Amino acid sequence: MNTLSLMCPHQQVSVPQSASNQESSTDGYFDPEESHQIEAGLRTYWLQNKLNVNIAAYRIIRENILQEDPNDASLLVSIGKVRSQGIEIDVMADITPRWVANVNYAYNDTVVKESTDADIQYSNNDRFANTPYNQLGLWTRYDFPSITSSIAFGADYVSDQINRQGQTIKPYAVYDASWQTSWEDWKFQLNIKNLFDKEYAVSGFTEKNGSFVGERRRVYVTAAYDF
Repeated sequence: MNTLSLMCPHQQVSVPQSASNQESSTDGYFDPEESHQIEAGLRTYWLQNKLNVNIAAYRIIRENILQEDPNDASLLVSIGKVRSQGIEIDVMADITPRWVANVNYAYNDTVVKESTDADIQYSNNDRFANTPYNQLGLWTRYDFPSITSSIAFGADYVSDQINRQGQTIKPYAVYDASWQTSWEDWKFQLNIKNLFDKEYAVSGFTEKNGSFVGERRRVYVTAAYDF
């Protein structure tokens, strides 16, 4: 086993708000968005590098985040301080010489620590809108050398969220699939996104404005020729 520990020192970044966002404010000016981040990570290799595990933990505090005014969609309001903390795990494995897989998981706890605008419907330690606690991803591919082809399958799960008014957005899982093959100097690929044509909401606005709907099933066919 080969193990490498990675430590990231405290970082502080200040980014001015964009000119277009400044035009949307009620007073013509927003303070720059500031972030303070601490992160620690660990990377390990097992089974003669056939298994790679990466783990990262973080804590981020962001200030002066802009969001749409719930009372007027043409305006923006600033949230004083938002704290995010969580952990991310990524596992990559060569299961066999023909079969590879990747699994990743993220836990994220994001809450509002300060609200600086009276129009924002947040209280101290309220859960921040559109930030799921849990996200899980899976991707795997199997090769068929005898027919110079491969098939792949992927899945993404997102746990429940809340919108700006605290209403629950349902969790969802979306599946993808692909097929790739080669013939002489040609390479053909078929990709299917949202394989089972799932209806779902990616994020939410307010009860009046509804939610942002995820894309329905999409099919892509590509062909490439090597000269």
